[in-house]
Amino acid sequence: MRMNPKDAVRLSTVCKEWKATTQQCDPTIRKTPWLLNVANSNYFLHSTIDKDMSFTIKIPDIPPKKIHNWGCFHGWLVLEHHRFSLYNPFTRARLDLPHHKHGVMDFCYMSSAPTNPDCVIFVFHINELYIWRPGDKTWTIEQNMNMVDYRSILNFQGKFYLLDYFTGNLVCFQVAPFRTKVMNVPPPMEFYGVSRNRIYLVESCGELLLVCLICNLKVPNVYIFRLDFENKTWIKIKNLGDRALFLSGSHYYQYGISVLARETGCYRNCIYLIDWSSKYVYIIRNRKIRRIYKGLQSSCIPLWITPSKC
Repeated sequence: MRMNPKDAVRLSTVCKEWKATTQQCDPTIRKTPWLLNVANSNYFLHSTIDKDMSFTIKIPDIPPKKIHNWGCFHGWLVLEHHRFSLYNPFTRARLDLPHHKHGVMDFCYMSSAPTNPDCVIFVFHINELYIWRPGDKTWTIEQNMNMVDYRSILNFQGKFYLLDYFTGNLVCFQVAPFRTKVMNVPPPMEFYGVSRNRIYLVESCGELLLVCLICNLKVPNVYIFRLDFENKTWIKIKNLGDRALFLSGSHYYQYGISVLARETGCYRNCIYLIDWSSKYVYIIRNRKIRRIYKGLQSSCIPLWITPSKC
């Protein structure tokens, strides 16, 4: 039994019995990230565990050819067409963010679904950081925050973290009131040999992970560290255990999703990687890299999206 992802999500909200049934019948409401791509004026969802399963998504009012995709956070697509808009393809909920004064802005990060009152959204222009929270009619501007040097923002245990690519420093900041602090955590030696678009901060099972990739088509080098907050040091992890990481991003910002293999049906102790330059999707497992998906002919970079009812 297979159903449209929107119908599966709606069905799961009826009662506990239906929720259990739909989880067994339809994988679109599980925690497994899906691959989202654009081609021929349509959005497509592709299963990462069943290559023969895919769905078409329609986004009303905005033709895909006129949309710029900035990423996906917590089941919501970040789109831009004259302004930033957030769209949940599983519930068809849409939220248009306030207009900004600059013609070109870069979307950085969304801490949670915009239906969450604690949600915080960051966009930037040159050295100005713009902040939006639910209920805001305009963007709040924080100057002297040169976001060009930073990579991979992450919300972890109520605080925001990011990496300074040039120094390797881990920076912690908050927004109310706005404060920044450079943490005294020396970067691992492997950090300096990695391209800026191959560095990821990922929350995984209550840990803050740093993932550094040096990829080629034969032998990928993967370095994973967890942050020891007490001793202020990065500790190398040799095995992810039952976890799998889904990594993606662009030339500017990188994102990661951590899932448990037993809950999602994907491979354990591996990395699913979207290569932003070729638009191919690879799986890195047992020190081997294998292409599992060839990107569609589109100007949009494929994205990972996890089904959300929020």
